[in-house]
Amino acid sequence: SLTLEAVLLAGARREVESQFLRRGASLEQVGTADLAGRYCRYAVDSLGAGLPPTGKRPVVFAEETLSSFFYFFVIHAEGEAFFNQFSVFKPGERVVAEGTGDPLGIRSRPFVPGMTRSGVADAYGYPLQEIEMIGDSRLRNVVASVRYAQYLGIPATGELANLEVAPGSRTFDDLVREEGTLHLVRV
Repeated sequence: SLTLEAVLLAGARREVESQFLRRGASLEQVGTADLAGRYCRYAVDSLGAGLPPTGKRPVVFAEETLSSFFYFFVIHAEGEAFFNQFSVFKPGERVVAEGTGDPLGIRSRPFVPGMTRSGVADAYGYPLQEIEMIGDSRLRNVVASVRYAQYLGIPATGELANLEVAPGSRTFDDLVREEGTLHLVRV
């Protein structure tokens, strides 16, 4: 496993920074080819950044913001959230409102070549399996380690592995084409 971390600075009087931390099984997976250039641009772009005008507008999440956005759905689909009674989801029910775009689908995949969370078993030694957590915008399965599965009386799936989010029907260019769209790449 490789770890690459850097802090890039921009500006003279007003200094801003752009920091990244990447982990992967290979240089190719870490994405070193354009990584430094992209984060340099983020630092320079931050010098002129400001708050967008207040209002209702389309927002496109990309790059780093995606993990933060999807984390909400993942955390509420785990056995620990159900055991501690903080999940807002109920099995079989919708996790997003109807008519809000393409249906949401999220899977936990135990083995994706080159991914650092790939493996055949979780930390408890339980065999990992591919599981559809959310399908057609509904909670299909709760991802639960042996520990939480026993507490809840549900089938064990093993701990969360690599996430796969189903693609939508529109291209990135289609999404950002609309005037006034906010394109969010970093939080």
